[in-house]
Amino acid sequence: MERKETYIAGGIVALLLIGGFAWWTYSDDTASPASTETPTGESTDNTDVKTADTPAKRAAAAYTVTRAKEGTAYVATVTLTATGFSPRIVEIERGDSVRFINKSGKSMRVTSDTFEGAPIYAGFNQVKSVGMNGTYSLSFSEAGVWGYHNLGTETDIGIVYVK
Repeated sequence: MERKETYIAGGIVALLLIGGFAWWTYSDDTASPASTETPTGESTDNTDVKTADTPAKRAAAAYTVTRAKEGTAYVATVTLTATGFSPRIVEIERGDSVRFINKSGKSMRVTSDTFEGAPIYAGFNQVKSVGMNGTYSLSFSEAGVWGYHNLGTETDIGIVYVK
């Protein structure tokens, strides 16, 4: 019975995250896009999260298009910098991958956020820490909103939104 309650609670948390993100992103404000995608799939960031003056603009500034086709699959790239993950929120399709690149000068070990001691997304756990220029990639097979963090820090956080 405890396992069923854990799944229900996890579902509620996921719904709250999705609802909050949708509310924050789709307010009545008309925010200019935070980024533009080049024909090669590269992204350029056009806004600064700290200077955005409305929730919609802050959400747009936090979201950056990073999904690019590599061979037959799509990969989103997230970089760990000295100030945290960039972008903090990525949106991908089921079956796509996210590649985390460490450019922070500290160790990186990406892991799923937890609920009552259990990972929210099982399998979202980098087994071994990597240093500067190290990478970690993971394909996501389940739709949802998956929070993650750099193990050992409370400020290096992010979200993978899988449609």
